[in-house]
Amino acid sequence: MTPEQAAAFVVAQAACANAEIAAMQQSNDAFVASFEPRGYNGIPGLAANHAPYTANDFRAVIDKYCIGHNAVLQCFEDAAR
Repeated sequence: MTPEQAAAFVVAQAACANAEIAAMQQSNDAFVASFEPRGYNGIPGLAANHAPYTANDFRAVIDKYCIGHNAVLQCFEDAAR
């Protein structure tokens, strides 16, 4: 893979990750909105703590698409050889 191809690969993976994260955010927003204004179990604002996707789910997307800092550096290093 050339350095240019590696850059294109990383950008494509980031675009896929962004699309997945946007869908996750929308799902969380819809979940929270479904409880407003009455709140979750009668407690306004609590729904956000019980949303379908947690912070760990969002962080996992980075690993799924191999776009973490070290993974990207490794991709570019391999392409430079």
